[in-house]
Amino acid sequence: HVSHPNVSSLLGCCIDNGLYLLFPFSPRGSVASVLHDQNAPPMEWEVRYKIAIGTAKGLHYLHKSCQRRIIHRDIKASNILLSRDFEPQISDFGLAKWLPTQWTHHSIVPIEGTVGYLAPEYFSHGIVDEKTDVYAFGVFLLELISGKK
Repeated sequence: HVSHPNVSSLLGCCIDNGLYLLFPFSPRGSVASVLHDQNAPPMEWEVRYKIAIGTAKGLHYLHKSCQRRIIHRDIKASNILLSRDFEPQISDFGLAKWLPTQWTHHSIVPIEGTVGYLAPEYFSHGIVDEKTDVYAFGVFLLELISGKK
């Protein structure tokens, strides 16, 4: 069970003619859509700070406070959704892995994720742990600060 203000929560699902997952609506879309919208004014620094801190809190929750540690494996601007008041929510857990407490890491093949956000140890050897997400979070921060993809 995952429950944190900075992690998107599953409201329900349906298996009629396929699998459908229901999540809360994110009126502002993703960080990527707001940050890279050429028709919108630049994102305020206070908003960027709020997004950075909220995303870090969400990652900390996934890594340290869940019953089983969750490694997201695809932290990036398009997977951070925004509420009306720019509260970030980590979403898209399609590549996520549970990491049992007694394990230091997990080895995964094939390598999946978004090029540019992949940690070197994951890209080279398939090693996944919390540091995999921390690396991607660092790349996300560079994008958030610079406004560049």
